[in-house]
Amino acid sequence: MNGRVKKGFVSMLIMVFIFSSLSIPSISFAETEDEVLAEGALFPAELEVDEITPDVHDVHNEEEMEEDPVVEEKLTDIGISEEEAIRLQDDHLEAEEEVQAEIQPSEGTTETQPSEDTIEEPSVEKMSQVVTMAAFTASTKYFEVINENIPVYDNRTGSLVEVGWLKKGEVYPRVRDYGPNWHEIRYGNGTAYVRKADTKPANGAVLRNKNKSFVNTTSAFVTRMNVEVYDNTSGGLIPFGVLKQGRSYPIVGSFGPNWYRVLLADRVGYVRTSEVLLAFRNSDQYFQVTQDAVEVYDNRSGSLVKVGELMKGQVYPRTRAYGANWHEIEFGNIKGYVRSASTRPATNNSLRNENRSFKNGRLVLEAKQNMEVYDNTSGKLVPFAQLQKGIKYPIVGEFGPNWYRIVVANRVGFVRSSEVNITATFTAADQFFQVVEEDTVVYDNRSGSLVAVGTLKKGQVYPRVRDYGPNWHQIKFGDKFGYVSKAATIPTNGASLRNVNKSFSNTNANFTTLESVPVYDNTSGRLIEYGTLAKGVSYPIVSDYGNWYRILLSDRVGYVAKSAVSLNNYTDPILSRLSKYTDREQAIVVTSSSWTTTLAKVQTYEKAGDIWRPVRQYNAVLGRSGFMRDKREGDGGTPIGMYDLGTAFGWGSKPAQVQYPYQRTTTTDYWVDDVTSADYNQWISFHGNPNSRWKSFERLNHELYKYALHIKYNENPIVKGNGSAIFMHVWRASTSPTAGCVAVSENDMVRILQWLDQSKNPAIFMGPNSVIQDIIGQ
Repeated sequence: MNGRVKKGFVSMLIMVFIFSSLSIPSISFAETEDEVLAEGALFPAELEVDEITPDVHDVHNEEEMEEDPVVEEKLTDIGISEEEAIRLQDDHLEAEEEVQAEIQPSEGTTETQPSEDTIEEPSVEKMSQVVTMAAFTASTKYFEVINENIPVYDNRTGSLVEVGWLKKGEVYPRVRDYGPNWHEIRYGNGTAYVRKADTKPANGAVLRNKNKSFVNTTSAFVTRMNVEVYDNTSGGLIPFGVLKQGRSYPIVGSFGPNWYRVLLADRVGYVRTSEVLLAFRNSDQYFQVTQDAVEVYDNRSGSLVKVGELMKGQVYPRTRAYGANWHEIEFGNIKGYVRSASTRPATNNSLRNENRSFKNGRLVLEAKQNMEVYDNTSGKLVPFAQLQKGIKYPIVGEFGPNWYRIVVANRVGFVRSSEVNITATFTAADQFFQVVEEDTVVYDNRSGSLVAVGTLKKGQVYPRVRDYGPNWHQIKFGDKFGYVSKAATIPTNGASLRNVNKSFSNTNANFTTLESVPVYDNTSGRLIEYGTLAKGVSYPIVSDYGNWYRILLSDRVGYVAKSAVSLNNYTDPILSRLSKYTDREQAIVVTSSSWTTTLAKVQTYEKAGDIWRPVRQYNAVLGRSGFMRDKREGDGGTPIGMYDLGTAFGWGSKPAQVQYPYQRTTTTDYWVDDVTSADYNQWISFHGNPNSRWKSFERLNHELYKYALHIKYNENPIVKGNGSAIFMHVWRASTSPTAGCVAVSENDMVRILQWLDQSKNPAIFMGPNSVIQDIIGQ
């Protein structure tokens, strides 16, 4: 080579070298990578973490998968050639130092030209490097790595961050040529950068695992260590890259139980599931436990307190992500916390006992020991959780004699009743309790001391009047109150009760017990004992019932045998005055506490032989003006006095067991209250237009006249203007007055009609308490 040519060639090399040493442009990514999950603090903190988290459905999709990577790994020992060693001897360290001084890559910025004093004479090694780099053009699609473990860089922070390595001898596709010194490659959901100096041009003919169709899902993992990525297309596991410890990386999908498929530099690879932590996204609803006996913590005290464990392999719903490192789960009536590092995202496809409807009751268990919680949906008992000894946990309900049903992490489970103690907490709003101890005592405290007056039966449910301090229930006991220890009871609802009192009231009649007397419920068709009255107790009677007395115990209707009690002598002025009516055997007495009140009581009486006895009492309402001595049409008052009863009627079908005369009404039936009409205070059937015949009338198919009873007021003779259409009928509500009638509930109206017997010549007496005796005695 002549001197001029040689000098020109050297000058060219120097210029190429200078350009090869220029600063590195910074790089801008289309997508950002999430922060690496930090190791959680002991105490879970509420954090807003934007994580790359998995789409579990995609993770478990195994369509279009290659064969599972073989377990045996075939790794090739790779050496360094003599020529490469000579080139790297002086230049490698110098090149590393130069990188630190370079301006970081920035897409779209102008490369900074070096000043004269920065130019140095290129060494032979550098000339060799330049020659190698000069071989790349913008159209070069592949490169081969010529040095061991060359770094892959992420520059999004403004500095070069090492995120992994590529393997010597492996070939990789590149996205593009990125300036004179860098390759841009696919890395996860974005791009990364590799120095050209560690590579040489190649073609892709040797690649068997170049990606053709796979795409990343929204699922991602975090590397627990430096994780090798393997190519399995040769039939053995060949590492072609490494993901650095602590990096978040997207997943293509699961590949059997032990591998995840990923894309690195647009090559399909595989990483071991044991070497990564699958990341969660905030929308993930389920997780699977991947370690034995994963702790559940309660943090309400300000410290983490272990309250239970979850089982390896089991799947659980979570209420939400709790910061970067924790799951929040339902744990009884509180929240529990589980470290996400011991779990991975999952679906509920395998869950058969996820809770859909059960709710915690007021019953609370206390674990006598560390106690397993079982799932029985498979037909056998499979433990899926454990409760710590001493923990208190709400119960859904009993499950046979030996089990309690509970809900843990929103899964329905069962615990053995022999492994728990039962406690309960009542609130002022609780209306019912269930007795859990045999023969729980009822006390009377009027004397200043607790006196036992009866018992309640285990398993029975009772209404209570109110919560009476921290230790007692107050219940109705005859005309007074009784007191029951809460310690012998648990909260419940009254759904199972069929004999709760709806309308009965105590009369003035009472008895004294001759012995401890059982009280029975007969609503099931047989006699079920639900309480006792102690010997010597005086107790009020609701009514006579053949060989029994009907009574009220804790607001439940019950019956006691007449043979076990002694009827006390008492004077009932109503009964004594009814005795004069020798031609009647049934009577209805309607009374109120004053003239103006609209609330009343209806008491029925019946004569057996020569003795009148009370039968039943009902709540009632009167006219809006209360009782009236001199009733007038339209005044809203209910007339006082004694009256015969007319027919029963209603637009409803005649109720079963009604023997009293009953007429079903139609749209043509009217009761006339037009004071100018000859039809005043009469039932008239008319098929024409009623407005053309009367100025005022009532339709007998009125909604409140479903069942009704005619009271023969203002008849024989009828006096116009003195009031009309006085009935006993169904009320609108228990506090809604009428226009002048007496009204009761629909059920009570039916009971009265079923009781009435026309052959017993019934009559009705109406008036306030202050005059009712005079009315009956007239």
